[in-house]
Amino acid sequence: MKVILLAAGYGKRMGKLSEHTPKPLTQINGTETLIEANIRRLAAAGFNDIIINVSYLAEKIVDKLGDGQAYGVQITYSHEPQPLGWSGGIRRILPTLDQAPFAVISSDLWTDYPFSHLRQKLTRKARLVLINNQHYHGDFALDKNSFVYQQSRYTYGGIGVFDPILWRQTTEKTFSFMDVILPAIDNHLVTGECYHGAWFNIGTPDCLRMLRHWLTENKQ
Repeated sequence: MKVILLAAGYGKRMGKLSEHTPKPLTQINGTETLIEANIRRLAAAGFNDIIINVSYLAEKIVDKLGDGQAYGVQITYSHEPQPLGWSGGIRRILPTLDQAPFAVISSDLWTDYPFSHLRQKLTRKARLVLINNQHYHGDFALDKNSFVYQQSRYTYGGIGVFDPILWRQTTEKTFSFMDVILPAIDNHLVTGECYHGAWFNIGTPDCLRMLRHWLTENKQ
């Protein structure tokens, strides 16, 4: 299974931290960056074909990661002249994929979610990893059969597996995750799980401080 790591955003809420450094290259523990942590854990889970979309300060990400050989994976890049957003970035990559389901992970996340679970057979058109986090507004819930429906209980955790057919009616200008996933949810085509382990979305300097504190306390 191929994995798309989303890394094209500006990271504006990080303030000065992202003026000269793209958010995925934020140092989390003195030796490793956010995106490297995700790549390392993907490699450990047996994923070796990774596509990274880049735009803002793209050359710094490419220079840091190269072709992925140092991490035991193969990395290719999708260059966006300007960030196309979640859906637009994926839509741009689709012509390079086959018809098999693929995983998508936001590169500004840190989590101990077991990426090996992404290999489970996709029974519908998407499977989402949801998070029960009081700091984020919820958009989704799960019924007893693990189907996702709209309700303000859980947050999409930036991790999922998708059938490329979901993008058949989209263009690169369709930016929003919701533009793609809500019609599929309405047609009962999306399942999910709620993950209760460690999960940090590094959107602000405060989030980064929380992660660094957690890593220190848990000797990660």
